Amino acid sequence: MKVSRLLNNKGRKRGVAPVLSTLMLVAVAVALCTIFFSWSQSFLSQTAEASSSQMAALNIAARSGILIDHVVFNTAQHQATIYVRNVGSASVTPDTYSYSVYGYSSNSGSTGISPLNPGQSASFTVTDSQIASGRVFSIRVTTTAGTFAQGAYLIG
Repeated sequence: MKVSRLLNNKGRKRGVAPVLSTLMLVAVAVALCTIFFSWSQSFLSQTAEASSSQMAALNIAARSGILIDHVVFNTAQHQATIYVRNVGSASVTPDTYSYSVYGYSSNSGSTGISPLNPGQSASFTVTDSQIASGRVFSIRVTTTAGTFAQGAYLIG
């Protein structure tokens, strides 16, 4: 009897029951969904924090603005005094400048100006041996928020 039983089972392969295989597939799918959900929550919270800080910086930049009111040249001492004014609705710090005397020299540096409240003005002076009558002086002043003002002036 044992021999006939072995012969009958020889051609059949026994697999996992259909109900058990369905349960295993559902368990794997739930595990994968849980892993994806936790990863996406972490990713989205980091993205939200990054975009929040970027929006704050853009908001400050949108409310800040400066204007170069005028430039006074002293050709005897080779100096240019640049007057800037805060025309925005937020406090702003004119931080750096870059200038060129067209065809002769160019330079950059720090303005040394402290924060300006809306409507406030301040000035800084640039000394360059190439500041002379008849030349073109170009200046760009940039704030800590990234906004800038620029202009070109004929030295008279």
